[in-house]
Amino acid sequence: MGCPMHVLAASSALRALRAIRYRGMEAWLPELEDERPPVNLTLRANIRIISPQSPPLNLSYSHPADETLADVNTDFLGAIANKDIETIRLGSLGPFNKAYPLELAVFKLGRRLERKTVRANLLRLDLPASALIRIDPSLWVTCPELTVMLLAKRLSAIELAQVIMELCGSYSLYPDPTAQGEPPRYNLPPVMSLASLATFAQTARVRGNKTTLQTACQLACEYSASPMETNVALLLSAPPELGGYGFPKPELNAPLIPPEGERQHLSQQGYSLDLFWQSCLADVECESTEHHLDPLTANVQDSSFAAWRTQSVLKEESDRRRFRELQYLGIQVIPVTSYDLRSEERTRSIARALARRFQACNARAIDEIVTRIDDPAAALARTSLLETLIPRRPEACTPTR
Repeated sequence: MGCPMHVLAASSALRALRAIRYRGMEAWLPELEDERPPVNLTLRANIRIISPQSPPLNLSYSHPADETLADVNTDFLGAIANKDIETIRLGSLGPFNKAYPLELAVFKLGRRLERKTVRANLLRLDLPASALIRIDPSLWVTCPELTVMLLAKRLSAIELAQVIMELCGSYSLYPDPTAQGEPPRYNLPPVMSLASLATFAQTARVRGNKTTLQTACQLACEYSASPMETNVALLLSAPPELGGYGFPKPELNAPLIPPEGERQHLSQQGYSLDLFWQSCLADVECESTEHHLDPLTANVQDSSFAAWRTQSVLKEESDRRRFRELQYLGIQVIPVTSYDLRSEERTRSIARALARRFQACNARAIDEIVTRIDDPAAALARTSLLETLIPRRPEACTPTR
């Protein structure tokens, strides 16, 4: 084609994917349906949840699965990274600067020129044709799987796992990383699965830190519905050497359908369990105090305070009733607030409660986990992990009331 074009890559691609999801333009990306069968509590002695293997994604359905970028009728060799892009069209992605540069992909070494605010990523033309998403004739973005693989060069395993769980989950962070106080957007379809990432990684040869990618995939869980669920899951299941408690990975937002004979005693026909361990029927429930229980962090105006307070009280009552009903069904509920995650000491109380539940159910030998909960060396690594998961903010250092 010969016309100048730009391919957003790595961190800029992530910002673009977030903007696409955040702005409600999901039509650009395929939807992954959650078709997991619900937990059947009639099988109390042997409850089982099955996560289906999601089919590999092909973001460019017009091309055969084995077709590469070199086979597509587009001059990717003309992709440029050393000239100014019309950043006005990328306004929703936020500003680009030295700390947060515009990252572009190039397919020819001679075009790999860089500026203070522009960073180039050299890619190969033998990548699958589905590796790029076309936004318009001159602007493309790397697909979620390729974006994750490129980010593995710069992020830690924990940070990369956070990104993977966001793209495999139902929420999106605000696209501008410099923005403060912008809430995530929820109830979105996932744009990637762990299976599609593994499939893409097997077929795409991308230079990068394969060890980081493999570790992040082992840490990540699918179906996360919020950043808090992501952080709690990583904290509880990451290995001790990374600062985690080393519990088995939970099932996130597991669907639960009560037995028909029990439904007359319940207010709901079904439940969704935030972090569920089927081996001991334990459910860690995430309560975000920052945006739901505090009118200041929820940005509630004085004129609407009464309505907010009524809604907050109703939600709290609903949550308490829901917890009682889950307890009635044999599920041990362990509530966690965002304030709990601000202190390594408070997270230990969460781990102790979960460990006691595992011990009571004889779910598995967790003697090593129990020993490490109060180990001083592990506490240091855990504090470092918490700082990675939840960077400290001055206004978040005091509990909400």
